[in-house]
Amino acid sequence: MEGYQAAENIYWAFSSSAQAVAAFIGFISAGFFFSHDRMDRAVERDETLLEIYKEIKDQHFKNLRNLLWFTGASIVFSLVVVFLNGFDTGCVMSGFALLVAALNIYTITKAVLLVIAMVDPGQVEKTADKLIVESTGEVSGGSPTKTITKGEFLEKFIELEQLARKTLESRAYEQSDGAHGHRFLPFSEVIRQLSQLKVINWREAVKLMEVSKMRNLVSHGQLENIENRGEIALDELIQTFKNL
Repeated sequence: MEGYQAAENIYWAFSSSAQAVAAFIGFISAGFFFSHDRMDRAVERDETLLEIYKEIKDQHFKNLRNLLWFTGASIVFSLVVVFLNGFDTGCVMSGFALLVAALNIYTITKAVLLVIAMVDPGQVEKTADKLIVESTGEVSGGSPTKTITKGEFLEKFIELEQLARKTLESRAYEQSDGAHGHRFLPFSEVIRQLSQLKVINWREAVKLMEVSKMRNLVSHGQLENIENRGEIALDELIQTFKNL
């Protein structure tokens, strides 16, 4: 281009930016899989984190997928700028280069935001509160309903869990002619075994799984007042086990 003195700067900037963006996103992708592996190990130690970490992983995956699309576009268009830099394209080249530079900056910004989201120490509480609101909204249709406190919900759930465990212990004892161990079981396993022993029917098993999921969210969330989604189910299930 006649009178243009910065061709080498354009060549260097966009060839380097393509490499830098690719390396940066590769590093973030490695961190993405490392953090998810840590989540899986945390769930193995604490089953109450299952729904929360599943939602977090789903959200991270969506963000990473979008980021990879922008990364691919940034690399391809940066290389196009490098290729076209040797041709006399006039102002078109300058405008295109500015657009690609803006795309590169946007991609890097999205990558930084993803890293911040991945290391956010409050993501468990925020996700739990989000899922509680979504769950209660699905049941109530978004209309105002009676609320119960976090403490009231957990108090009733503890009573239900104790009844379920005692019932399983007594029925398993009967089934094994008095020979049984005392291994502590996750509540999901308690529900499964009660269903296998036909102590509860499938509808009751589904209700137990639903209130167990809500317990997990309430335990890790920060909401103190919760829409009355599970109180009726809790009362019904408590009465069911008392009548067995």
